[in-house]
Amino acid sequence: MSGNHPSSSRAVLPRGSACLNCRSKKIKCDGMRPRCGPCSISQSFCSYTTDVEGRTLIQALEDQVESLTTRVHELSPPVILHHPYERGGDPARMPSGSSSSSRHISRSSTHARRGSPTATNNETLVNTFMQHTEQLGFALNISRFLDSLNVSSLNHRSQPHPALLNSVYLWGSRLSFSNSASQDESQYLEASRLALVEALSHRNPRIRIETIQTEVLLAQYYFYCGRSLEGQYHANAAISLAYSSGLHHFRPPQPVLPRRSLTGPSDGFSLPQPTDAIEEGERINLFWAAYNINSGWSVAIGSEFLREGQLARKSVDIPWPFEGVLPEQGRSQSRHATHPPSVRNTIQNFLTERAVTVDESGGLHVISLHAKASVAFYYAALIAAGRSGADVPTFESLDSTIARLVASIPSMDHIKNWPSDKRSACIVTRNLALSSCIQLHRIRVEVNPQSYSLCLASSRAIVEIMECVVSARIRFMDPVICITWMVAVSFFSWDISRRGGVDIMRSRVEKLGGEGARIRAALSGVMKLYPIIDRGMDVIPNFNTQNSPWMLL
Repeated sequence: MSGNHPSSSRAVLPRGSACLNCRSKKIKCDGMRPRCGPCSISQSFCSYTTDVEGRTLIQALEDQVESLTTRVHELSPPVILHHPYERGGDPARMPSGSSSSSRHISRSSTHARRGSPTATNNETLVNTFMQHTEQLGFALNISRFLDSLNVSSLNHRSQPHPALLNSVYLWGSRLSFSNSASQDESQYLEASRLALVEALSHRNPRIRIETIQTEVLLAQYYFYCGRSLEGQYHANAAISLAYSSGLHHFRPPQPVLPRRSLTGPSDGFSLPQPTDAIEEGERINLFWAAYNINSGWSVAIGSEFLREGQLARKSVDIPWPFEGVLPEQGRSQSRHATHPPSVRNTIQNFLTERAVTVDESGGLHVISLHAKASVAFYYAALIAAGRSGADVPTFESLDSTIARLVASIPSMDHIKNWPSDKRSACIVTRNLALSSCIQLHRIRVEVNPQSYSLCLASSRAIVEIMECVVSARIRFMDPVICITWMVAVSFFSWDISRRGGVDIMRSRVEKLGGEGARIRAALSGVMKLYPIIDRGMDVIPNFNTQNSPWMLL
């Protein structure tokens, strides 16, 4: 019978045959596929290192990144190496030792010949970038990153990889909002993109972290410029690399699958344990940066991460992100000193807990609230798309979670004296939470008056925030805020169109028309700063279309 237990001799599995989940929890695994008994009981994600009945999710993600990387390499022009002393090259930037490999020359020459900005200009670009790190998802320790820029060229291994460095210069040029700096954007973009191809083949753990960070920055750049297809590619690459590197586990239970690397046959890749608490914090925050950008834009674009619910199927066993990083005195401490290894199912616990914890240490971590808002937005879209199952919360459960989340986010009055970057991050977080409410209740808006009222109130709150952004002339915010604006505008477009066909009093019609004009005025004020808004405006020239879409991106 199916319910009979195997004999004791058969119950002993060969070494290495248990699933990853049972190994990490140190429980007995029966080796059943596709999901073992303990994982079936706990409704946990079950994954094996051996490919017996199909590839695991990690393998699929690695193969996807490998295929996309190969395609980018085919379409990219070759990197032409130049003699470092030609055209006034600085001999001091020549790697020491006659045995220096061509890879070192490639890294330095690729960066040097692309625009060759002066040191003063570089410093200006970096300083401009550093004013918006929280908005851009920059998860690396800022002090260490800046120190690495000042490292002697003889110790070039400690310097950031050209892919990351040029992506920082790229954003510095964009955020300077000057014609002279913007002319260099194409050079920095090309340099970062070419160096990224080389970075993906590296086995160095630090370069792997910098590669994921580069993917996040490039995705943000493309989304900000309204180039959603390219943004989606880099966003998918960022989360795929984060998962395959084990950043979603507090302690990776074992090395990543010994099958194929991202660029060809190899013995697999695994990040070693972080050397200190600073590096630990970088990895935690970097995973959430990749998760945030995927959760928001997969909903807007309708990528496979939403269609297949990939983000929901993968367990996340790390703490929520925190602002900045752990203090330097944590350098000599083990990982256990800050976060206990018992952190499990972070997202599922958030979706089912009765209270939204603002910050475990007593402070206010906006970056943590942002991650939670991203989770709520993604799962609201899953429910709206009709997905259900053990990995998706119920409508009522998510509704309660979103309500608690919105209540925990500081109000606009409370944050008016905050630093600009932190204030903008809080605005984005509030918009995401409000949009989550709209996304969730839109499926019941025509049959449930309470759902309609919640959507209307949330949309009005978002429009008020849009007006604040315009009046304050905030020139840059996380591009994901454009999605939240279009969610609200789409609801108003549907609502005004629906009411327009009803025989109501003239005063009511005038009120609706005035609200539509107010929304359009707010959009007109922000579309010049956020290119991706242009497409949404083209879709809704008037607020009286009969079949206005919910999502306009």
